[in-house]
Amino acid sequence: MRKLYILSVLFITALLLITACNDDPTSIGESLIPNSDKVNVDSLTITSSKASVNSFIETIKKGTSPRLLLGKYKNIESRMLVKFFSLIPDSVLTPLKENQIDVVDSWVELYPEYSIGDSSNQLQFSVKHINSGWIAKNFVWDSLQMLNYDQNDIASQFVYTDSLITFNVNTDVVKEWLRSRVDDSLPENNGLLFTPLNEGRVLGFQSVAFVVNDKAPKLKIVVHKQGAFTDTITAIPSRSVHVMDGTKPEETPQNITLQDGLALHSKFWIDVTKIPQNSAVNKSILTFNINVSASDEGSIKTDTLGLFFYKDSTANVVDSASKVLLIREGDQFSGDFTRILQRWIDGDNNQGVRIYLTDERRALNKVVLYSNSASNIAKKPKLTVYYTEKNK
Repeated sequence: MRKLYILSVLFITALLLITACNDDPTSIGESLIPNSDKVNVDSLTITSSKASVNSFIETIKKGTSPRLLLGKYKNIESRMLVKFFSLIPDSVLTPLKENQIDVVDSWVELYPEYSIGDSSNQLQFSVKHINSGWIAKNFVWDSLQMLNYDQNDIASQFVYTDSLITFNVNTDVVKEWLRSRVDDSLPENNGLLFTPLNEGRVLGFQSVAFVVNDKAPKLKIVVHKQGAFTDTITAIPSRSVHVMDGTKPEETPQNITLQDGLALHSKFWIDVTKIPQNSAVNKSILTFNINVSASDEGSIKTDTLGLFFYKDSTANVVDSASKVLLIREGDQFSGDFTRILQRWIDGDNNQGVRIYLTDERRALNKVVLYSNSASNIAKKPKLTVYYTEKNK
């Protein structure tokens, strides 16, 4: 009888505990929790009906670009400068000092790895010998005005395939380059200036900054010593850069237009006042939809958007440590926006973000995104936020 009584008491106690531990505390339990410790977990989706967009051209230097771009396409022209250099074997160096070496042939090989425009349109360009020095990392379009170069085109006998462009280079110029290595009285080798002659296509080639295989531009030099030997020297770029000039493409209020090369960026602002100020953002996803019909991309598409937090949108000053990346999947760019969003909620002034294409130094793609003014609400930029609100 005593054993049965103990079991009954334990059962009733357990039942009371289970009843008390539900998701909605009783008035007695609730009164024990301070208001400051109570939280609400919620989510919302903001479609940017209250948003603003403003595009502008940002000046960027392309000396560190992994790709050299050459050609004219729609609103942009790109020229490139390349200086070739090679180690000279002792077997050639000694007779070269004695002026016993002839250059019997020389040609350049270019391996396209990027293309935009009409593939049936052969890129035509001039090649001129540069007389003055230049520094790749500081060289911009306006620097061309100060560049001294010969007016004679030293390229000839062009041969085009989809994977290789070759052309001969004046052997007298190349011989002078070699001789300048052993004779300080001769002009220094300052490289070549490539200038497009026709419109409709831009090609990209490996630069000094990104030589990963045998597809780097090459200068082949066939040298000959009378009665002794014929040898071939291979030179690769020791310095290279491309520079661009152009105008903003046509834009409409329904779109956000971004463009590589020209470095067309956009200021984007979105209203986040619906999110309570005392919230902690658990996760937030910002999504842009691509207007495919208005975009114009080359053989390698843009796969990432970059965003920066604006410290001062009027002066165009960003926080360089605040970069957020949105990754492309199909016809959308999306990614975690929490880093920037939390700063706004915590009290930093919401002056928007700067949007740009992360491949702007190495491509000429134009990517058009639907803006907040898009007629189809499903195409507008969208911010989905999961947050925890702490009661005051």
